[in-house]
Amino acid sequence: MTFPRRVAVTAAVVCAAGLAAAAGASVVPTERVERDVCPADLNNDDDVGFGDVLWLLSHWGPCAGCPEDLNGSGVVDFADVLNVIGAWGPCGQTLPSVAAYSNSGCLPGDGGELGCTDDDSIELTVVGSTLYVLHRSTTYNCCPDDIVVSLTVEGNTLRLTETETFVGFPCPCLCCYDVEATITDIPPGSWTVEYCWDDYEIPGDRCHYEMIGIQ
Repeated sequence: MTFPRRVAVTAAVVCAAGLAAAAGASVVPTERVERDVCPADLNNDDDVGFGDVLWLLSHWGPCAGCPEDLNGSGVVDFADVLNVIGAWGPCGQTLPSVAAYSNSGCLPGDGGELGCTDDDSIELTVVGSTLYVLHRSTTYNCCPDDIVVSLTVEGNTLRLTETETFVGFPCPCLCCYDVEATITDIPPGSWTVEYCWDDYEIPGDRCHYEMIGIQ
């Protein structure tokens, strides 16, 4: 399964679209019903694809206030084609997201100002379409504003990044933490989980890779 969010469009397709528009090529679609859920689905087939690019070509040029003017510029042009490309794929498909993350605070008696005595470990637990991540024994500064877990989805890879953030200056000490994150709305299929963090003990970036299956 491929999660269709990033679409590569070749120069040939773009050139063909431009030539068709310049030549006055026409597409005669049925009347469009405007919807808020998936505005780039111009032909209302619940999928953003080449049919919607053809629809844009049939309305090419000045078009103030029309639903085909996706960026509200008053003209249907290449910028609107890029909007369609950015929304490529089935409509209404929910992207995986970080629903919650938290940290234990400075764990007492584990390394003191030197950080953790045990090595980092990553535990992944799947329940339905939800992934629970537990990062044990990770070393960070002893007074971060937060330890943030963020997510990027690339194909069938969940790229999770753990980062400490500061409002002011870091303190001159280290602490040991446990960090947890909850990832929801993962579509069925096989996924690679990439979990990366800044490891004070190396020092440098460190990543854990693991395959999971969503039923």
